[in-house]
Amino acid sequence: MDSLSHQVDIWSNVNTFLLTWDDVVDNLSGIAEYTVNDVSNGTSTLWTETLLEADGQFFEVRARDVAGNWCPDQPDFGPIRIDLTDPQSVSGFTANLPQNDWTNDPAFVATWTDGTDALSGMKEYQF
Repeated sequence: MDSLSHQVDIWSNVNTFLLTWDDVVDNLSGIAEYTVNDVSNGTSTLWTETLLEADGQFFEVRARDVAGNWCPDQPDFGPIRIDLTDPQSVSGFTANLPQNDWTNDPAFVATWTDGTDALSGMKEYQF
């Protein structure tokens, strides 16, 4: 199994998820369907789903042959982590140098109260 859209255990702000897998071979009756998390996907080996925001979604693909036999359980694919909400802004920004004035003072110091993000957290701040 592999995803065309997401990496496992890496936060993403893209909620269209694409999962692919190799065909399963059944030399007797043939493959009737694949399921992803118990939802039929017919005989297609491409699954597309619009994901909701969440910290750790997993996907299980199983195959059923025409005779009704299910393949053994396979390892889950995931976690897929989706964060669609912008972080809360920083507040209380102050600096030791005046704004909009030229200076040759290299000792710039800035302070602020960190922004917050409930899911993926804060990666960086930019001025």
